[in-house]
Amino acid sequence: MSATSTHAPHGTTLLDGRDGIRFVKPSGSSYQPCVDFIRHSADDKLILWLQAIPDHDAVAMLLSCDGVEHVHRVHVQTRHLEDPSRLSSLHHLRTFGADDAIAMDFRHMARLWALGGVWSEHWQGLEHCTSLRSLHVSAFQRKSFESLPLIEQYEDLTLIQTRVASLRGLEQASKLTHLSISHASALVDISALGSSKSLRRVEFDGCRKIHDFSVIGQLEQLELLSLHRCGTIASLGFIRRNVHLRGLGLIETRPADLDLSPCMDHPTLRHFGATAFRGATPSVRNVEKALEARSQAQASSSGSSHDQVLH
Repeated sequence: MSATSTHAPHGTTLLDGRDGIRFVKPSGSSYQPCVDFIRHSADDKLILWLQAIPDHDAVAMLLSCDGVEHVHRVHVQTRHLEDPSRLSSLHHLRTFGADDAIAMDFRHMARLWALGGVWSEHWQGLEHCTSLRSLHVSAFQRKSFESLPLIEQYEDLTLIQTRVASLRGLEQASKLTHLSISHASALVDISALGSSKSLRRVEFDGCRKIHDFSVIGQLEQLELLSLHRCGTIASLGFIRRNVHLRGLGLIETRPADLDLSPCMDHPTLRHFGATAFRGATPSVRNVEKALEARSQAQASSSGSSHDQVLH
């Protein structure tokens, strides 16, 4: 994240985030300029960055701003911030995130679409967030997803540094298209993935206790698979059943049988990246070269077909 002064009005500072997101924070001792900038901007990727202001009650200041109902996205930097739970009164929020576990009551946030930051067991009323589609949190303390409210409507689920041991409960996530789990040292059982008919992208990072990844072969719509720092897995044979797979990443992850032929022979796989390891058949480099050539040939063929249609 970097600061920028581009088009930043007096009293505000803009911070550039990823994917075109910009955070708006005060450069002085008032949140009114931030609220005014957001309410009059056509940029729907502006997020108000709430932080403590010395000798002021920043939360009360924000809540008293004229036009605060036009602020739909808030990120909370909790350090020295007095009682952030009062933000529960912002019923119009569409995205919310906090950098530490705080108490929040979401009962009246029916428009909330994305929830992020540090998970808190003091969150209440999530079952009333009927628009919630994305959960991106760290420090998720539960052992499974069985009691997670509204999981049946999630489209994007990302967990970082979680204690989850099983994916039980994901059987109900019928709309989930993206699953990312990283630094889950206790995760062993991923069998619940076999029920998914919608997952297109799956990422596991630092999940070394998962011994059986074969259930991933049951994901009919899977297009992208990343296995990073997952140690030794039994085999990659399961990807033969992923008939839409386009990309596969293996970083510090390798099959025990050292057989990369499922990658070389896969009819739809076009992108493959891996940490080089000795003894693989065919070699990592040969697989990468073969898939790159196949991708280029397909692109050339598509271009030729397009030219013939034009003529």
